[in-house]
Amino acid sequence: AQQLMTPPEVAARGAAQIGFDEGPDARAGAGRLPGRAHLRSGEVTLSDEHTAFEWVALPDALRRLSFDSLRDVLRRAALHGKDPALFRLSPPDFAGADRHLASLPHADAALLAHLRGGAALARTFATALAAARVPVHPEAAAVGTLLHDVGRALGRHADHQVAGVEHLRGTAFAPYAFACVSHFTKGAPRADLLAAGVAAATADAFEAASDATVWWATGRNGLCLRSAARPSRTPA
Repeated sequence: AQQLMTPPEVAARGAAQIGFDEGPDARAGAGRLPGRAHLRSGEVTLSDEHTAFEWVALPDALRRLSFDSLRDVLRRAALHGKDPALFRLSPPDFAGADRHLASLPHADAALLAHLRGGAALARTFATALAAARVPVHPEAAAVGTLLHDVGRALGRHADHQVAGVEHLRGTAFAPYAFACVSHFTKGAPRADLLAAGVAAATADAFEAASDATVWWATGRNGLCLRSAARPSRTPA
């Protein structure tokens, strides 16, 4: 019988034929996952343990894999790579995100107005981009914007970015957790953050929060991700 080989396994076995995205999140290291892989040319080389490989969409791969450990690796890679397929597994729930946000102890009227207004703008911009055939998910953009300051709704301000990531990774809204950091860094690499005056410890905390080792579970609201190694809370 053929043994299905997932993209992460192919990347590990056939590195000579596969190139990885470059960028601040593409570095390999302890507790980190590499960037998404792209087959550039040539044949994929299989190990003696495999008889075939196949490229499949994320939902299909998760359904067909027989081992929990492989499904976990694939989910973590998808989350790390911000794979849009996550939103097909668990569609954006703006109303649920809004209820969750409003339930937090420091979600006052001013903060809610800021986040709801930003979410409305994000949906409008993303809808226009989608109409122009830009690959963007308007509802996902709205939910991510709504939750980007969730750390402030917890009463954390100086370190609200990392606090927000830690909080969301324990909920059904884990795929949006990266927005808590990216709304501040705008995707800038560590060197640029340091050049802009961000403290080294803060830049390290952002990196740790973005790359924390995680596992997934099935919750009442769908897939959720929980942190296996909580990053340090360094003031921003």
